[in-house]
Amino acid sequence: RKSEIKAGTFAEYSALYSKAILPKKSNKTELNIHRLHLIPFLGQHKLADILPVHIETLRNSLAHIPTTGTKAKMYAHKFFKWCIKNGYMQTNPATDIADFPKNKRQFYLTDTQFAKLSAELQKREKTFPIESYFIGLMVATGCRPEELFRRPWKKHRVSFRSFWYDLRDSIGLTPQDQMRDMRHHYATNLLRQGVGIETVSKLMNHTSIKTTADHYAHVLTEVKEKALAKTSKTFKLL
Repeated sequence: RKSEIKAGTFAEYSALYSKAILPKKSNKTELNIHRLHLIPFLGQHKLADILPVHIETLRNSLAHIPTTGTKAKMYAHKFFKWCIKNGYMQTNPATDIADFPKNKRQFYLTDTQFAKLSAELQKREKTFPIESYFIGLMVATGCRPEELFRRPWKKHRVSFRSFWYDLRDSIGLTPQDQMRDMRHHYATNLLRQGVGIETVSKLMNHTSIKTTADHYAHVLTEVKEKALAKTSKTFKLL
C-alpha cells in the first residue's frame, strides 16, 4: 500500500484510508467529509507538515455550519490516528482542537409561515408531486430527511434540495432554515399542545427521553411557565 504514496500528501493518504474503510456503508458520511472538506483544504499538504493550526483553521472555516465543522475535526482526528497506527506519522495534530459548542436548534413555524407553506405545497403539488409529498411528510410526521432520502426516488427525476431552497425563499424563511427544521417544528408543536415528553420521544424515534429533553428544554420551560401562570391565575380567582 505504501507504494501508492508518491509525494506524501494528505490527499494520497486519504485515498489509501478511503480504500481501507470503503466496504462499510456507515462510513459514507466520513468519506463525504474527506471529499468535500478535508481534501480541498489539506490535500496538497504533506502529512508530516500538517499542524494543529491547520486543523483549527479548517474547523473555523466551517463556522457557518458548525455541525459539519465538528465532524471535519472529528474525522480528521480519526484519520490521523489511523496514520499513526500504520506508521505514517508520529503525532495527531487534531488531538487538542475543540469541537464547536453545541447550540440546540430552535425552530418553529409561525401561523403565517405555516399557512404559506401549506398554500405553496398545494400550489406545487401537480407539478412537483413527489417533492411536495416529501416536505409535507416531514411536517406531518417529524421524520428525518435521511429516512426519506433512502426511499427509491432515483427512478424519478427529483431534486429535493433545489425544491426546498425555492420553497423556503417563497415563504420567507432564511437561508439557515433547513428541511430538517420541519422535524423541530413537529416536536415543538406537539409539546406546546401538551403531548407528554415520553410520547414525543417515541414519535421522534429518539434513543431516550433525555435526548428529547435536551433538544427541547426551551420548549419544556415555556410549557411549564404557561402552566404555572395558569395555575396562579386560578388561585387568584379562589
